[in-house]
Amino acid sequence: MDAGPLPAAAQQGGGRQGIVLIELALPRLAPEARDCCGQLWRDARVLAWGEGIHLRAEYLDARNAVLSQLMQSGEPMVLALETSFARSRLADAYVLGDGPDDPDDEVIRSVWSWSARPLAKNAAMLRFVRAHNSTRAPRDRVRIYGLEMYAGAGVDPNSLQHRADRQHARRLAALLTTHLTGGGDHRELAGRDGAQFVTLMEVFERHEGTRVLLFEQTGHLDRRVPGSLAAQLVAGGGVPVRTVGAFWSAEDPTVRFPLGDYELLSRWLDAHPERLLPVVEGGGLLDLAGAGTTGSPAVLREAASAFDAVLHVPRTTPIR
Repeated sequence: MDAGPLPAAAQQGGGRQGIVLIELALPRLAPEARDCCGQLWRDARVLAWGEGIHLRAEYLDARNAVLSQLMQSGEPMVLALETSFARSRLADAYVLGDGPDDPDDEVIRSVWSWSARPLAKNAAMLRFVRAHNSTRAPRDRVRIYGLEMYAGAGVDPNSLQHRADRQHARRLAALLTTHLTGGGDHRELAGRDGAQFVTLMEVFERHEGTRVLLFEQTGHLDRRVPGSLAAQLVAGGGVPVRTVGAFWSAEDPTVRFPLGDYELLSRWLDAHPERLLPVVEGGGLLDLAGAGTTGSPAVLREAASAFDAVLHVPRTTPIR
């Protein structure tokens, strides 16, 4: 499939030509969690890393730390995000070398994270990936794709540079139109996750054998939920997937969104902080390998049926 040529600035390879070195550092993954993340990555074609509540510093820091850790291997990879496919083409072009070294607001917003404002943590991630890519051969570079069929208002599929992008953007627009005219809502799992699955299959076809770090809100990553992206990958894609659900505390005064079915797990994690491996400041990781056995607490056995690990942030920090 024609994924489109690399931008001219990305075809040259080698050397950090003109790369801005300010703000290129990302948070580092705590040593205690590196082995767990490494094992999840070794076993997966897709490592689906969860976001709990949107616009919380700890979840974006954890994403950036995991991305930084995985990129150290130097292997090609795709970063798939919960943003519009059409808008994400700006971010992909930027990390391949297009445009000024400092990303403009529109490029930063194209990786979304559910804010109309350009978030500093997303800007830092983009700069870091661009600097990394500037030292790599084209086949070994990190690529960025959005999975959503919506949140792309104002982006005409025909305005996209590459034929394959135009074709896929039109396909997503048709899926959204069909879903809405049938009485559906664009936020419904049946529509959103179905379109996300279609886009991830497109990514696999374009980048055969390349592994994917997927950053999505936890509900999309629960294998137990019929029609969720994770369930579709397991059932319909035949793809080795490892999932990390992300949670917060029911006692977090900054969060109004209910934990729902995850409240018992969250309260257990609150009560057992010693079981958590530090990931980034304020967040801990629990590896659920082996938690599905009869000797484990029932709440962990249930969690292990949904996820391979969980990230818990007892007190989240809103991004203003």
